[in-house]
Amino acid sequence: MKADSIVNQLLAKPFNFSLNDSIVFGDKDSLYFSLNDQSYKKRWNKWLTYQALLYLFSPDSASDKPFAKNNKQTLAKESEVQNKIKVKETRTIKRILEHPEGYMSGADFRTEVKKGLKSKLKANGYL
Repeated sequence: MKADSIVNQLLAKPFNFSLNDSIVFGDKDSLYFSLNDQSYKKRWNKWLTYQALLYLFSPDSASDKPFAKNNKQTLAKESEVQNKIKVKETRTIKRILEHPEGYMSGADFRTEVKKGLKSKLKANGYL
């Protein structure tokens, strides 16, 4: 599945904020690519839900207190937030895919990183 298709699919319906879920940043297990479409979609759902929560509960101004509002007021902005996220993520995906140096798959990227690391270790006398 393509990332832009998943983003469009997930943002076409309301988020389920009642799930007891979590997202981890920087965990070594989270740095690897998803093994299948289901886990890929799940990761995107977590990311998009996180983005929605940031938008919904970030103050609009210095005097705004988003946690002081009732849930109905906050969730009323969900479709507006979904549109903002869709624009942002579509722009990000396009920027990655149209990068002047090209797009590198996860396997190619890991191979290049390993090559670069080995050459630096050799150059510094570690190998």
